[in-house]
Amino acid sequence: MKKNILPFGIIAIVGIFAAIIIFYVGVDQRKDIQQAEENGGEENGESMDEGEEVFQQNCATCHGDDLSGGNGPDLTKVGSEMSKDDIHDIIENGKGDMPPGIVAGEDADIVAEWLSEYGEEGDSSDNNNNESDNNNNDDESDNNEDASADDSEEIFQSNCATCHGDDLSGDTGPDLTKVGDELSEDEIHDVIDNGKGAMPPGLVEGEEADKLAKWLSEMK
Repeated sequence: MKKNILPFGIIAIVGIFAAIIIFYVGVDQRKDIQQAEENGGEENGESMDEGEEVFQQNCATCHGDDLSGGNGPDLTKVGSEMSKDDIHDIIENGKGDMPPGIVAGEDADIVAEWLSEYGEEGDSSDNNNNESDNNNNDDESDNNEDASADDSEEIFQSNCATCHGDDLSGDTGPDLTKVGDELSEDEIHDVIDNGKGAMPPGLVEGEEADKLAKWLSEMK
């Protein structure tokens, strides 16, 4: 009596199809995992880039383009000295000569997280510092060109607008739209040189300070 091999053939075919389906599902899942990992890396990179951008726009004037300090303290190892929450608290409430609220909201969260990475083992601060050094050199060249072109407004925007506003209407620093009615050029220059209230001294120096004082004295 012949054995009916048809059921066995059907089972074999079904098994083959099941194996193929499982293989392609596994491949798709692996692609999804790889894509998620790549996207996660891009998001972290964007967050770091945003943190540096917020810092350069709001904090570099006092703490240096490379975080090595200036009128404000050195921040290159701040992550080993303070937690993200501690850094965020100083950004919100100020400390010493640093006024509160220079950075607020989501930007404060981003820059606090970015700064908390500095000084930790295995961080990329050396690479970032090298990039910042290059940026610093570029900025110095730009400043020299600006000074030679007597672009006093750009000097203001680069060094003073963070506190006094892009349009001089004030923010954490006072309104300067009518400062020429209140102070002479020499008096304005004295404030730039020596500071006043929460404003630290020497944010702008030399020929740039002369040009800035003259420009502000014409704001009436």
